[in-house]
Amino acid sequence: MKIAQFEKLVSLVAELPDDYERSVQVRAEHEIPEPYRELLVHHSHMTVALERWYDSPVEVVVLGETHDDPFYGRLIQLRLAGTERVVEYGIMQIDLSVCGEQARQAILKHSAPLGRILIADDMLAEVHYDSFLEFAPNQRIMEALAIDETKPFFGRLASIQSNGGHAVDLLEIMPVNVER
Repeated sequence: MKIAQFEKLVSLVAELPDDYERSVQVRAEHEIPEPYRELLVHHSHMTVALERWYDSPVEVVVLGETHDDPFYGRLIQLRLAGTERVVEYGIMQIDLSVCGEQARQAILKHSAPLGRILIADDMLAEVHYDSFLEFAPNQRIMEALAIDETKPFFGRLASIQSNGGHAVDLLEIMPVNVER
């Protein structure tokens, strides 16, 4: 999954700007600066990584969604629980056919971040990062992702395999301010 997957994920919720290729650069793992590297370069659910980083639970806010069964996609913010502080912007697409009914309903009801739902449902899941991205501020991408950033920001394209099959594609973006 590379830039083509990014295009697919963003197209779930908004049209890409014509000049997005100048705004997004694929970066090698070692090119991601700290503290973003610690937040992005791992094989854990982002929910787990963020809750460990901030020593606080996170909650999901769904900004937009699509549902073409069995595929469900959404644009989200993860926020520190009980606050307005955004700690991740993301887009995900999941094949709901790999989920049990309880997990499927929890995802569709926005009851918790995806990682927490998959863990609670005891789904055997492997998180793989596919590429790392650096985003230059670009008005259309910032609007599509509900971001108001003025400095470059970083993210990753990742996927989740579950029960031997491909389950989820993710675009996970850190805000500029990741101070604890």
